[in-house]
Amino acid sequence: PSFYGGKYDPTRAYAVSKLANVLHSKELSKRLK
Repeated sequence: PSFYGGKYDPTRAYAVSKLANVLHSKELSKRLK
């Protein structure tokens, strides 16, 4: 997408999605306790 400077970077996209996953999981486990 355009927020990668116009060029799609699979490694960056993977890192961003992994980070989002981790943050989401941490928040979810906090709420479930």
